[in-house]
Amino acid sequence: MQQLLRGRPAEDAGTSNDTYGAIAYQFILGGAMPIPQVRGLALTAEYRFLGVGSRKYNVSEQAAPGAPVAFGTAKLGNDFNHAVMTGLRYNFNQPPP
Repeated sequence: MQQLLRGRPAEDAGTSNDTYGAIAYQFILGGAMPIPQVRGLALTAEYRFLGVGSRKYNVSEQAAPGAPVAFGTAKLGNDFNHAVMTGLRYNFNQPPP
């Protein structure tokens, strides 16, 4: 919630109990390259992209105890996450060539 009210102390942050959802999507691309010197061993690489669409929340805030409660809407932008991974994979019980 602090992202919504930047520059304000945490105790002044508004509250929200909404349960709105958002569209999420994922893309994964990966590959493996066998290492010929060791049977069953491969070098792997993978790229993952995760995106979440924008969300809107109804929020309420009270400036001071006893003050009237203000209602409004807060909108969060898109969230994007990129991940690149590399690794080694070993397959047990490989048949002889």
